[in-house]
Parts: sequence; structure tokens; C-alpha cells
Amino acid sequence: MGNLSEELMAELNCETAFTIPIFGGIPVAESVVVTWIIMAVLIVAAFFLGRNLKVENVGKRQLVVETVIGGLHNFFYDMLGPCPADGNGSAVPPVVREPDGAERRQSG
Repeated sequence: MGNLSEELMAELNCETAFTIPIFGGIPVAESVVVTWIIMAVLIVAAFFLGRNLKVENVGKRQLVVETVIGGLHNFFYDMLGPCPADGNGSAVPPVVREPDGAERRQSG
């Protein structure tokens, strides 16, 4: 079994970034470190972009975020179409649906 893991590591070219010195050393791969960095960037961006959102008199930052979210919604809805298992005809999670609950229909 150890031979298989060595062959997979060689094929995937996973280098160890550092080792945590407990329990005999826990190796942490570069891919895990990159994933942690991406998660940290997304959390910080969500924190700063999600503060002070308003219903009326929205700012430029909120308009940009809403435009990006609306674009992602349209992109994935056009690609995936309605989801029959959801029951309401939407293929996207409820987080990105329209605030009034309106469903978007595919044009064309």
C-alpha cells in the first residue's frame, strides 16, 4: 500500500511545503497551502464586500457586487437551465435568487 501512495505522489508531483512537528511530523503539501491562501482571500473579500449593504441609496461597491452576482446567476442559469428536482424551476442555490423570489426564464 505504501508503494501505491509513493507512486501517486510522484505522478501528481506534490511537494511538501512544510511539516507540522507533532505526532511524529505531519507533512503539509503545497496544494493545501495554496487552498488555504485562496480560502483566506475569499473570506477577506466576503467580509469587506458584505459590510454595510443597504436596500436604498446603495453605494458603488454594492452595485459592482450585485452586478457580478447577477452575471454569475445568469451565466449558470443559462448553462444549467431549470432544475426539476428543486420544485421552483431554479438551478441555482437560494442564496443567489432574486430578492422578490421571481424566477428567471431562459430566453430563446
